[in-house]
Amino acid sequence: MTLYRPNVLDCVEDATFDCVYPIDQAMTHQFEVPLSNGVLEGDYNIYMDIVNSQGTTVSSVTSVNSPISLEPHQNTDATFQPYNGWADGETYNIQFYAELVDGTASGNMRNFTITFADSVDVAILSNPTDQNRLQSVKEDMQAMGLTYTQFRQGDWDTYLDSGWLAHYDKILLPWQTNANVQAGNYYGRLGESATQTTLENFMLGGGTIEIHLGPYAEGLDDNLLYNMVILDRSTAGNSIQHGDTNIMDPYHPLLKNVSQTAWLGMNNGNYVANAALSTSGTGSNKLPTPCGGMINAQQGTFHSLLQHSDDSTMHMLATCGIGQGGLIVTTIDVENPSVSEPYGSTTAPLRSNLLAFEITPYPTDFGIAGSGWDLTINGAAPTQANGAGEYTDITVYMKSNSQLEFDLDTAITGLDADWEIRGATDWNRNPFPPNVDYDHRGDDSHTAQFCLIDTQSATGCFQDATWELTLYLHDAAGHTRVTHVNLQTNDILADESDPIANVTVEEHPLYPDSLEDHGTKTSSGTDWPVYLAKLSPSGDVKVKFDACGSVDPDAAEGESGITMYTWKVYQDYPWNNPSNDYDGHTFERTAAMGCDWTYTFYNQTADPSGFADNPIRIELTVDDRAGRDSDKVKLYFVVVPEDYGDDAPTWSIDSPLSGSTQNGDYVYVNGSVLSGSENNDVQIEVSLDPSILNASLTDKLRNIQDGNYATQNGLGDGDGFSLQLKLEDLFTNESQTKTIYLKIVEGNGQTWTLYHQIDINLPPLEEDVDPCIADPNAAGCSGGGGVQGGGEGGMGMMLYAGIGAIVLLVIVIATLLVLRMRSGKDEVVTDFGGVEDMDPMEAYVQQLIAQGYPEETARAYAQQYSGHFQENG
Repeated sequence: MTLYRPNVLDCVEDATFDCVYPIDQAMTHQFEVPLSNGVLEGDYNIYMDIVNSQGTTVSSVTSVNSPISLEPHQNTDATFQPYNGWADGETYNIQFYAELVDGTASGNMRNFTITFADSVDVAILSNPTDQNRLQSVKEDMQAMGLTYTQFRQGDWDTYLDSGWLAHYDKILLPWQTNANVQAGNYYGRLGESATQTTLENFMLGGGTIEIHLGPYAEGLDDNLLYNMVILDRSTAGNSIQHGDTNIMDPYHPLLKNVSQTAWLGMNNGNYVANAALSTSGTGSNKLPTPCGGMINAQQGTFHSLLQHSDDSTMHMLATCGIGQGGLIVTTIDVENPSVSEPYGSTTAPLRSNLLAFEITPYPTDFGIAGSGWDLTINGAAPTQANGAGEYTDITVYMKSNSQLEFDLDTAITGLDADWEIRGATDWNRNPFPPNVDYDHRGDDSHTAQFCLIDTQSATGCFQDATWELTLYLHDAAGHTRVTHVNLQTNDILADESDPIANVTVEEHPLYPDSLEDHGTKTSSGTDWPVYLAKLSPSGDVKVKFDACGSVDPDAAEGESGITMYTWKVYQDYPWNNPSNDYDGHTFERTAAMGCDWTYTFYNQTADPSGFADNPIRIELTVDDRAGRDSDKVKLYFVVVPEDYGDDAPTWSIDSPLSGSTQNGDYVYVNGSVLSGSENNDVQIEVSLDPSILNASLTDKLRNIQDGNYATQNGLGDGDGFSLQLKLEDLFTNESQTKTIYLKIVEGNGQTWTLYHQIDINLPPLEEDVDPCIADPNAAGCSGGGGVQGGGEGGMGMMLYAGIGAIVLLVIVIATLLVLRMRSGKDEVVTDFGGVEDMDPMEAYVQQLIAQGYPEETARAYAQQYSGHFQENG
């Protein structure tokens, strides 16, 4: 009986490196042995003995198809029931042998030493490769204490399964020979949908896939995970030379102990790589999208450690986080001894660095700069980091010989900082030696002084010397963030403190007496001034703001250092219409435009009732040349109407009384201003026609001449007025009521304009009728029987004179009666002594006074009828 090699993995026959079988609770290893009978027929039992490291046989079984009856030279397979008693970390000697059914040994024995483990470090998915490439990988793993299992392509149908792969931390897809790529269809198998799904799930579950890729353009197309595109640079002259290599992160664990000169010796000094991973394409399933983007994106994890210096989309070494695990991709031939040195090297242990590294999720709080951490200079971030986590939107200006402290502001623990500086000098203010373009410091925080010596400069330092500062942050798992800031010595623009905003408020010269203090308003613990702004007659008021007192403490002598004044206006809407959208309007003025500003208020913000107001808030911030901005200065304004605080004028009318009867040709409106004329600017206008009060000045002047309008101005509190209106043309044969219209104006009419009315009665017109015409036969008339004498008409005239005297006497008597009654006396008048001696005109005056008219007015009326009194005196 001849037993051939059973279906054990090829790697178990490697006498140098132990190959480890994974143990799974649900999945088992099924062993089969091909065999061939000799020249004699026979019945055989085929055995599998499992002996542990202590020499104890833990299992001895026959194949499930024993005994087997075989003809001479007959071939068959012996299949064994899977063994489930493997112990984690135990090494077993598995023996396969045959016996005749009578117990006689027959033929050869097969022995295999295999270690079994619950967890294995690396699964190598590859057939053997030439040039002993995988031997160097295994040597590193052995030196590092890593376990592995190698699965040839023929084993993938069984072991390229999520169940088996769950026992591995890493899957290695090593560098392939052309034979494996083209004849063996290596990448074609990897490109199968089921295989890619298995590999992606491996990473999502926390595993790391490490891929070593070469320039196999024909075999790689559309077969790599995430449609990775590998650019073939193997054409002569297109290889990526050392001078084309940009080391993006020399402090990453993948490049630990890799000398900066190591790249010079790769591939015998000819080139660094013959291929590159391209990320120039776009798509939801193309790198770096599945990684969340580059590491300069908030959720990005695609980290390029080596790039082509002229094309940032060409990568030679990169990592990418996928789910709980991720991907390491390199196009450097790290398995080649001329490229990577063995584990433990301090010059180029690139291969072992990759084998040791595993991808894990980024900590949730370790985002880009500005999200979880900040680079600080002298205790503060130089500016707010932009959307890519960079501080390069501005330049940090320094005074000559400035000493800056660089630090890290974060609550994240376990971060290591590496600082690089490029530019005018190194960290020690020394010029860079030839072929050296940066200097490194590994302290988390440190201080440095900046000056490029210039003996011709007044400060001793060259002005406008520049540096680029790069901060690399890593945690123990290799998660990385990088940021940059630009520095420049400039004694004029250097800024180490924020500017200070200062503003004063002034009345506009065109709007005098329009502004006054109105207390303070507390906001954010500070009492800010409140001003009362009074609208003008045109419904607006301008206010001047002077911010020329704003200053940057770092400005050169004689300069303010301010470059921008930013004014913001909030809540500028009427007190009763808060729906107005005029809120937060911004007005920017550069220093060239001036440090003063004028704003026009239109909206009344004070409730006329005085119970509430809605202050308008105006804020000022200033920026200096370094881009720093000041704290806000706040001002509040309550806008009130023109007449705010000005009481309405009040007045009294002495005569005529409303409802009084006027007999004269004129009526006199007499009265006085009682209060409300704060500026002696009250005007009284009267007319019997209300339209005249609002007529043009020309019309008013014409009506003054006609006696239809009168006015008096410049009246103050306590001043009296007397205005005359003509009545003589208004009397008719019937009694009538007329209205005297008054207009009281304060100021120019925008403050107060008030109206008043007085109703007066006009009696019927009295006609002079000759009594002899009415009754010719009356006594004394020529047609009557009276005594004749003195010529024609003489008697009549005497009669008229007598009648006039009698009428006058009646008036006097009536006047005396009225006076008695008004004085409250009841006695009946029985004696008219003295009345006959009273002047008739005076009697008339006394009658008017008794009716309630002022004496001045009464005498003015009597004067109008003086001719009548003279005729009948």
